[in-house]
Amino acid sequence: MNMNKKLLLLCAIVICLGLICIIPQPSPSKADNYHQSKQFYTLTINNNQLDLSNKNLTAFDLEKIITDTSIVNFSTNTLWPTKMPIGFDPKALLSSGMNPGLNIRNLHDLGIKGGGVGIGIIDQALLLTHNEFSDQIKYYETTNSRYSDSETDYHGTVVASIAVGNNVGVAPEANLYYINDALFNHGYTYDEIACSLSNDISKLIEINKDLSDSEKIRVISISLSLRTVKENCLDKQNRELLDAVITKAETADIVVLTTDIFDEYGDFGTPIKKLPYTDADDYQNYFPSSTFYNRSIVEKISVPIEGKTVAYYQGDNEYQYVNYGGLSWAVPYIAGLYVLCCEVDPFMNYEKFIYVIEMTSLSLSSSYDNQLFRLDKIIQPEQVILYLLSH
Repeated sequence: MNMNKKLLLLCAIVICLGLICIIPQPSPSKADNYHQSKQFYTLTINNNQLDLSNKNLTAFDLEKIITDTSIVNFSTNTLWPTKMPIGFDPKALLSSGMNPGLNIRNLHDLGIKGGGVGIGIIDQALLLTHNEFSDQIKYYETTNSRYSDSETDYHGTVVASIAVGNNVGVAPEANLYYINDALFNHGYTYDEIACSLSNDISKLIEINKDLSDSEKIRVISISLSLRTVKENCLDKQNRELLDAVITKAETADIVVLTTDIFDEYGDFGTPIKKLPYTDADDYQNYFPSSTFYNRSIVEKISVPIEGKTVAYYQGDNEYQYVNYGGLSWAVPYIAGLYVLCCEVDPFMNYEKFIYVIEMTSLSLSSSYDNQLFRLDKIIQPEQVILYLLSH
């Protein structure tokens, strides 16, 4: 074969290879698109938690990797692999976690669901279309936002679902008046936060003036510490402004609940967590949250914050199972119960609320993870309402 023929043959081979490279490949399926849209993650434990929410785990052998499933958080859109930790059942956890617990659903079965009573929440951007609470929203306003109108946030969606969610909430027929305030994000001074919160609360008070007696806003849930805000304000006027608006709310028969109810001056103590795969209505299936165990206040009221399923901001029908929670989760739970109390007793006030909770609470002495514990006042929502109905 002469040189010219060799060159022609080489050119033909190169052209064929080029054609092979540009031959269109079959379009990926929707599942493939979803698969490719997710990154394969390095599984990292942060703060003793392993968050698998919204992740594609199909390439992992979780049976070998995860030795402690009690630290795992995940969501309904988590893609699971074939090999899972022995005994780990995400579907069962999601299902049992939807029950708000401690016999609250018994109250719902009696028709006690919040019945149009108003609840205000001040928090971060809300997924307005989530099926848990979209129908409950009567008012929504954005202040100081660093989000675009299309953006939502994890935190706000969770607290709204705990308070008024159709499936996971305490008061699913309450009317929700929600203010999205970006003060919950980093970057604001305490003086700015105090001013902004004062304006938010004032707005809810003004809205309340136009509501009928049966639909008044009776409680505002704010998942942060106002005491910390005030103590760190540089301007005395901002502290006084916040104090004044809280007093104004109380005069309007609106209770403002914050995480301060868990501090040394508050009525609530060690939060509790449900044992996995157990009955959420049985108070004996709870134990102190590990997050707060070292600063347990056993003589005060305990409410559940962990081992729960909550609304997830990634989609209208998405949920997340959380092994880990914080006081942020407790405040809307308590606010939701306050709404139920107002439904059956229009003359409810905070002092009476606490009195009845303490009257009906149950104590528990047991052990978990080879540690003895004692909880003097585990909240009993069903008994709280039954007491109010009979007195």
